[in-house]
Amino acid sequence: MSITIPLLSTRGYENLWNLSNSDHQAFYENPSSDALKGLIEKAIVAKGEKPDVLYDGEITLSADLSALNENDPQSNETDAGNAPVVRAALSAITPAKAADHRLWASVNCFALLPYTAKRWNQSASSKAPCNTSEEKKLREWVQDHFLGHGVEMKQSSAAARLWWITEMARRVAPHSKHSADRLMSAIANGVEMYHQILRRPYLASNPRLIAQIYDLALEGNEYLFIRPYPNRMLQNLNIKAAAVSLGTLSDASLKQAVEEAKPPKGAKDTA
Repeated sequence: MSITIPLLSTRGYENLWNLSNSDHQAFYENPSSDALKGLIEKAIVAKGEKPDVLYDGEITLSADLSALNENDPQSNETDAGNAPVVRAALSAITPAKAADHRLWASVNCFALLPYTAKRWNQSASSKAPCNTSEEKKLREWVQDHFLGHGVEMKQSSAAARLWWITEMARRVAPHSKHSADRLMSAIANGVEMYHQILRRPYLASNPRLIAQIYDLALEGNEYLFIRPYPNRMLQNLNIKAAAVSLGTLSDASLKQAVEEAKPPKGAKDTA
C-alpha cells in the first residue's frame, strides 16, 4: 500500500523550522501531521500568501510503513530492522535526492510523525521546560531529529539515517566479506563508527576502505564499534592518509593499513 505526502518547498521548510522555534511541543505532544500542516498554513495565510507556496509537489512512499516496529523504537536493533522498511518505501529516491533535507523533513513530519516522536522522544519532552537551557535543548532536539539539516542530517534525521544506513551497506557490500544485511546490522548497532565515518568525507566516499574497517571489526574486534575506539582508529587512518593516498592502495595493502590503524583494546581517546 502506497501513500502520498506533500513535499516541502524551501518556504515550507523555513516555516516548519520557525514553528520548531516557537512551538517545538507541537511535534511530539499528540503528534499530528495534519495539525503541523495546519499551523504552518495558518502562519503563511496570515502573511497574505497562499498555502501552495509551502509545497513543491508530492512524494509517494511505495511500501506499507505499518511494518515499522515501534515497540522498542529507541533500540539500535529496532533501527536495524526498520532501516530496510524505510528504504523499501523510498526505493525510487536517488542518493542525490536523499541529500535534500526538505525531503526528509517532509517524510518525518507528514508520513512518520508518530514514529519519529517515539523514536526521538526525550524523557523531558512531555513536560514544559522549566528554564531557557532546557527550552533550547528541546528545540534543537526537534530540529535535529524531525527536520534534519546540515552535514549531520544522515546521522540524526529520523528517516534519513535509516535510509543512509542501508545505502552505506549497499555500497560497501561488494567490497566486503559480509552481506549487505550483515553490514546494515553492524552499522545500525555500532552507530559510533558510522557517525565517525560520516564526519570524514574522504572516508565516507571510499566503500573499499569502509569494507576493510567493518570486516576487521566483525572478525572478533567488535569493541571497535564502541566509543572511543572508532575515533581513535580513524585518527590513525588519517595519519596514514597524510602519507599515502589510501584510495590508490590494493585491497591487500588497504587491509594492512586498516589493521595497523586498529587501536589496542583499552586505549584512551586523546581527542
